[in-house]
Amino acid sequence: MYETDCLFSGLKQSLCGPREWLSCQAFLWVSNLSSRSSSSSSSSSSRVSSSSSSSSRVVVEIVVVVVLVVVIIIIIVVVVVIIVIVVVVVVVVVVVVIIIIVVVVVIIIIVVVVVAIIIIVVVVIVVVVVVVVVVVVVVVVVVVVVVVVVVVVIIIIVVVVVDIIIIWDLVCGSETLGQLPQMLTMVGMMIGAMTLPQMGDRFGRRTLGIGSQICHLLVSLGLVYAPAFELFLLLKFLSGAFNQVSAKR
Repeated sequence: MYETDCLFSGLKQSLCGPREWLSCQAFLWVSNLSSRSSSSSSSSSSRVSSSSSSSSRVVVEIVVVVVLVVVIIIIIVVVVVIIVIVVVVVVVVVVVVIIIIVVVVVIIIIVVVVVAIIIIVVVVIVVVVVVVVVVVVVVVVVVVVVVVVVVVVIIIIVVVVVDIIIIWDLVCGSETLGQLPQMLTMVGMMIGAMTLPQMGDRFGRRTLGIGSQICHLLVSLGLVYAPAFELFLLLKFLSGAFNQVSAKR
């Protein structure tokens, strides 16, 4: 622009006189000053606009960063909350499962104990019933056996007595002889109790006991087969004596 101005001023000087040329020079100088001032003002305005634009850009960037930070914080908080909820749900589920397992185990143990108690009670009742039945059966059998033995003994005694009475004719005038065997047995027991134990002290209790058992067996067999009443009375006397020695032993 300065070159054009110089060219313009040269043309003016060639066409006009010195006075006009000076006025043209002044006008050019003023116009140059105004152009320079306008250019400086435009540059300053451009600088202001650029600074404002840069400041606005910084503000936008700060806002974007803040927004990003807030979004990241929100995401982190949401993730942490989700993790906490999942952990709490897992813990609750585990606790509930453990409680259910414990309750089931306790119920099974109670059922097993109750069944075992019932089985034990049933077994005890069965054993008691069996023992009672066995005892009752044994008692009944023993009673029956005792009754049978007593009846048989009574029958044998009656038969023997009747046989003795019939064989030796212990009726009518000889009726009092029927009490003589018992009396002689008691007398034999008395004499045996007084004499034979002293013989045992002298010859030995074992020897006397064995001998008395053997003699008592022989006398009992003789009583069964005694052919005469007098021999029967003698054997009853000896049976009482040897029986007393056996009882004392």
